[in-house]
Amino acid sequence: MSARTLAIAAVAGAVLLVVAGIAAVRLLEPSGPVTGAGASPAAPPDPSSAGAAQAGTGPSWPQPEEPATPPPLHEPASPAVAQRGLVRPAVERPAAPGAAPWESVETALRPAALGPDLAAPISDGLVEARNGIQHCFDDEARRRSGEQPSSGTGSGAATGPAMLVLRLEAIEGRLGVAGVEVTSRGTATPQLIECSKKGLMGFEFAVPAVKPPERYKVTMPLM
Repeated sequence: MSARTLAIAAVAGAVLLVVAGIAAVRLLEPSGPVTGAGASPAAPPDPSSAGAAQAGTGPSWPQPEEPATPPPLHEPASPAVAQRGLVRPAVERPAAPGAAPWESVETALRPAALGPDLAAPISDGLVEARNGIQHCFDDEARRRSGEQPSSGTGSGAATGPAMLVLRLEAIEGRLGVAGVEVTSRGTATPQLIECSKKGLMGFEFAVPAVKPPERYKVTMPLM
């Protein structure tokens, strides 16, 4: 064997050794991602994509909260409030069967004249009725504040407060104002009288001793 042949054989052997070494290194490398110092850090997993993969219905968006059930517009009145005076719309209420005509009902000048069972609750009811029309007196005071002071009353000038007569009708343990009569206008203006009549119509208050078809009349000064 010549020297040239030996050299070619040596080079070919060296090439085979290099190729075999490279193949061995590739076989020993891990199949997962590179985590060495030179490798870039892996991106954190996307929670929405993970949830979608589990549910299989797309990204998991936050669900809007259902609105709370609103409270009722009108709470039932407590027993204490139910026993106080109520102002109801002024509507024509048919008379109870057997009710006496209003013209035949006597007028009590004071609640005490109606007897011990009715005096106290009707007196309290009149106080609440008067408080319920306070806005009429406030309007009257504003109107009078712009008037010039009078130099004298004169012999024919009216004096004292206006006097009303309330028609009270029994309604299942309550008395309701079924009508308002004006017996004296006194020094009250027409505006005060009309406002008071409108505010008093339909007013109801508890009087346990009464029952239909009872009717009463009682005076009420506008003062």
